[in-house]
Amino acid sequence: MDYIDNQLTVTTVDDIPQVVLEYILSYLSPYRQLIDCKLVSKTWRSAVIDTIRKLKRDFIASLVTQSIRWWHLSPSSGPSISGRYSHSACLVGSSMYVFGGCTIANTTFNDLWRFDLSSRTWIRPIATGTFPSPKACASMAYHNNYLILFGGWTHSSPYPIHQEWRIFNQIHLFDTTTYRWSLVVPTDSHYCPAIAGHSASIIGHYMIVFGGLHSEANNPIPFFSSNDVWILNLETFVWNKQPVTASPKPLPRYGHSQVVLDDQHILITGGSGGPNMLFNDIWLLCIPDDWSQQWYWRPIEVIRKDSNPPGPQINFHPTCKIANLLVVLSPAQRLRPTNQCKDQNNKLRNNNNKSSSAESGSSSSSRQYSAAKESAAAAANDRLDWQQLSGQVPTASTSTASTSISALDTGTISTAAAAAAAASAAASGSGLQQQSRPLSRRNRQRQLEGLDRMELRIQQMKKTISSPLVVRNTTIRSSEQLAQNPMQLFCLDISQVIGKNIAKWVHKNIFVTDGPEEVMLYTLVAGRAELIMFGGIQKDRNCRQNQAPPPDSSGGGGGGIGGNVGGGGLNDIPDIVSNQLHIITAKRIVI
Repeated sequence: MDYIDNQLTVTTVDDIPQVVLEYILSYLSPYRQLIDCKLVSKTWRSAVIDTIRKLKRDFIASLVTQSIRWWHLSPSSGPSISGRYSHSACLVGSSMYVFGGCTIANTTFNDLWRFDLSSRTWIRPIATGTFPSPKACASMAYHNNYLILFGGWTHSSPYPIHQEWRIFNQIHLFDTTTYRWSLVVPTDSHYCPAIAGHSASIIGHYMIVFGGLHSEANNPIPFFSSNDVWILNLETFVWNKQPVTASPKPLPRYGHSQVVLDDQHILITGGSGGPNMLFNDIWLLCIPDDWSQQWYWRPIEVIRKDSNPPGPQINFHPTCKIANLLVVLSPAQRLRPTNQCKDQNNKLRNNNNKSSSAESGSSSSSRQYSAAKESAAAAANDRLDWQQLSGQVPTASTSTASTSISALDTGTISTAAAAAAAASAAASGSGLQQQSRPLSRRNRQRQLEGLDRMELRIQQMKKTISSPLVVRNTTIRSSEQLAQNPMQLFCLDISQVIGKNIAKWVHKNIFVTDGPEEVMLYTLVAGRAELIMFGGIQKDRNCRQNQAPPPDSSGGGGGGIGGNVGGGGLNDIPDIVSNQLHIITAKRIVI
């Protein structure tokens, strides 16, 4: 209440300016809380509608400008979903359903979990009916209050040993209102073969399935990738193999993504055709008005595909459609600096010139030169390996051996000088044995310090895991917990795909450091003005931090799987599965 001109006036919530009210409402959950505000009054209903539009508009703009914020949600202390990868996920209203998947030991699940996006909590529905088999790499889509689960594979138990893994062609329906599973038996004998790693989407009352890893009884090859298109009528549950033009046509693949643009166009991105066959291409499946006619494919040209930094990995990384953008989460593909490439080329050129001049000598001196060089190099390599293990800083003896090797590389020294250089390198190597005891004590001290740091990190992890899951809570990372190769967000403009067969990368070249560690085979679902990422398989970050630093860190090591981290490659770091949720929202602007 306020006094104006000595008169008492009453101020209500309806007197709040529209802009201020929309800003206040934007802090509510875009699911249940914001929807409930529509029931307050007509003014609030109008404000809620405008707030939802503004949230979507700001989120799309933040994806292009990389003005995003990561929310890392850890599991709650109560019952929660376990870590998994190659699972299935689907958004239904204000909930995300997750089914199946497998562990690091290829143990598959058949459990179904529901994540409430409003309260940010996991709930396991108490289901009944005919449960599906434990499986991974299955497709799950939503249609008329039903979750449609199809295909997938499972790893058999090791007893008996002769059993092999299995691919399914079963169709299971889950009623989201009654929480009941049911097995659907196709009414026609002509049905889709067993399949896994495929993609599926809903158009009208049809489910369209493309690609995947197939298994047929009469085929001599047990498993093979496919590029067939199958259609399931969701009213009659009759399968039909759709005829498609023979050329152009994408290669057989699995592990790809499928996005519906409209009722007549489906976009296929990435995938794999087998070992060492990773695809980054994009295809458009065109559907005529009369579905009985032959469908056809159109290849899509990607602009700025080789930009700096280059485009993302779209194989085994799911995509998500937001308006006219196709969002991909992938680690940054780092390019080697140009100067470094030039330096390496110059070194190779100089080495070739030196080797050609050395070959011009006599045969006897060449043999003596090679023997002396091999003995000196062996002694130097043994010493360098020992120094890397003990953490010793190169001393004068090391530089002597290096000098002798560089002198041998010139190819101009005499036989006596070569023998003297080899003897000097051998002598310097023998001197290392006398200094091993004080250096071993120093190495032992470093190991104890490393154990202390590891114990401190374990205590910090326990505190993080035991913290309860709150609404829009984030796990605050310290400098030691920052990801070494965080996931980045990439946006592909698909507004001209249908008309001009062109797609364009429109993301900014901004390296974000607060994303999760590099992960694959996760799920990505589009919520209301947010993206929800769950699960996946990744390298153990704790083991990665314990890797010893390389002796020379000046080189530009490539990021991602297959690069070098510390003293060893990433292949030496064990894989782990994740049960963390990562949510991407737009950064808020304070008014």
